Amino acid sequence: MSTNLDPGAVGAPRPRIEGPLKVTGAARYAADVPMPDLVHGWMVTAPISRGRIRDIDTSTALGMPGVLGVLDHRNAPRLNPRAGNYFGPDGSMQLLQDDVIPYAGRPVALAVAETPEQARAAVAALRVTYDVEPHDLDFSLEHPAARPGSTAFGPEADTGDVDAELSRSAVVVSERYRTPEESHSALEPHAATVWWDGATCTPWTPTRVRSACPRFWPRCGPSTGSGCTSAPSMSGAASAARAPAARR
Repeated sequence: MSTNLDPGAVGAPRPRIEGPLKVTGAARYAADVPMPDLVHGWMVTAPISRGRIRDIDTSTALGMPGVLGVLDHRNAPRLNPRAGNYFGPDGSMQLLQDDVIPYAGRPVALAVAETPEQARAAVAALRVTYDVEPHDLDFSLEHPAARPGSTAFGPEADTGDVDAELSRSAVVVSERYRTPEESHSALEPHAATVWWDGATCTPWTPTRVRSACPRFWPRCGPSTGSGCTSAPSMSGAASAARAPAARR
């Protein structure tokens, strides 16, 4: 094994090509893409950890200036139930499809308006009532909702005998290594800009897996069009793009 390492590679400052843009406010994030006739959405998320939506009163919000509509499970386009099941059939991508609240923060509605301020005001005017159910923190294998693990990278593999191989090894190195705790704090907000041109949908998102967008979006449902082109963002800081949210 070669030990010829550049002594200046570790611990030395490295310039970031996007650094000057960020510190001067010139960086363009996914939410900063200028588009004609752009409308803005603001999400409503559930404040309860488990239950069902009893009612969503949109009457006041729909009468407010600039508000174009409110999407919820009653009028949102139907999505392909098999889309997005990268980690098993958990339904995490099936947003606004039913009245079930499986966790706190689940999106329950999307207010759409001409400006972000109008969309946020509409969210504040929405009245969502819930039927609260006891939360469930049982992670046992016997739980009725237990399911197989991730199917994103193929079936689970169980090959070889680790203990037997270690016992036959001439040398075994056993050590514990510790690393400092680091918190990930992205500059870019959880937002996306999406536009349609005929049958082509182009999302501008802060996702790190840009190549997955053209594969995932067309499978969601008929409303996403037959083609999808993903545009890059300033930073791939988030693994999924979301509109701003408020819990109601």
